[in-house]
Amino acid sequence: MADTIVYVDPGVAGGLGDGTTWINAYASIKLASLAMISEDVGGNDVIFLCRTLDGTKDTGGGGFIQAIVNAGTVYYRGNEVLTQTTLDTTKYIQNYSDSNDGIDIRQANPIVEYIQFEPIGVDARTALNFANTLSVVPIARNCLIDFRGCSRAGQAGIATSSENDNGLIYNNFIYDTTGLGVLLNASDNAGFYNNTIVVTLATDGIAILSSSLTPTLKNNLIQDASAQDYDIDAVSVTSAKNISSDTTSPDEAYREITKDGIHDKIQGIVI
Repeated sequence: MADTIVYVDPGVAGGLGDGTTWINAYASIKLASLAMISEDVGGNDVIFLCRTLDGTKDTGGGGFIQAIVNAGTVYYRGNEVLTQTTLDTTKYIQNYSDSNDGIDIRQANPIVEYIQFEPIGVDARTALNFANTLSVVPIARNCLIDFRGCSRAGQAGIATSSENDNGLIYNNFIYDTTGLGVLLNASDNAGFYNNTIVVTLATDGIAILSSSLTPTLKNNLIQDASAQDYDIDAVSVTSAKNISSDTTSPDEAYREITKDGIHDKIQGIVI
């Protein structure tokens, strides 16, 4: 079966705006998402493929996906691999300021990859939200989330819910969320790998909020959470080489390693 590809380019002009080609791309991920509600794709994977050729950011508002009929895996995908640790305006940026999440997933088997999120102002909410009973087995990988232009309190970089078992969150770079870097709320068997979270405004870097969980955490680096870098309430944790600036890493040898000034030192790290 062929993939169903939906094209998004916020700098497009003069096309049909139906997402069928780059020339006819949707101008925002929100428009593309809304257009696919209740579409029957006959078992195909669906790929929302996002780019910018002229540096135009996607300011069309937060987007969500739900009820694509007979969909396989649903991708939100940037058209270019991210190899930097700060926002790159030559690549697609989801720049949102309304009172929505950046992307609110309400579809089974979602994968979000190579997307840059830039929430701004006093209204923007969580960048990537899987907190819905329909978004089972979520994957978030190779994304960059920069909250430094957002002043709304209590928002997370990535959030999951109790229905999101067996999810994977890896290779993401998250700056200065106003609530939590990553929130895992009662999801079981989740895996966190190779995430870098610099969260001077946030309460926790990674928060796992259920004593029934059995998460795996490996090779994560967290700096400067105001409460705890790692806030883990779980029955059993599999962990290795998780670095913290405080004493909360599950791996004793990797505690209190990151110190003040990490914002400058970390610029050379590649996602």
